[in-house]
Amino acid sequence: MRIFILEDDERRIKIFTNKLKDHTLELATSVDQAKSILLKNKETPFDVLFLDHDLDGMVFVNSEWDNTGYQLVKYIVENKILYGYAVIHSQNPDGAKAMHDLLPHSLEIPFIVLELFLFKDDVNNKLAAFNILSKMNK
Repeated sequence: MRIFILEDDERRIKIFTNKLKDHTLELATSVDQAKSILLKNKETPFDVLFLDHDLDGMVFVNSEWDNTGYQLVKYIVENKILYGYAVIHSQNPDGAKAMHDLLPHSLEIPFIVLELFLFKDDVNNKLAAFNILSKMNK
């Protein structure tokens, strides 16, 4: 699978890269970097987007700030960037909701839930957790 990740936290980046090492990963730590990667890959859409809201080491920031996942989601919508699934993994509930409002088919799954359930090594646990979480987001 081709997976795109917007994340600035080093610990989370290590978890993503370790747990998804069998996939093709593209990582951005800023909105400008993310826009460049998505534009470069516009003809070959990513299967999954993992999107954080709060960047620059900040927490609970306003979605209107320039370097937030919300600004990237606006770019994705405005430029009709295609993708398979989007997972909003922000711990910021207001930011995650704002992103989800623009991408209504995305899943809102805080990173702690991804870490506890989806990134476990047992495949059956992963599938069961994903099914439960996808039903929660409907």
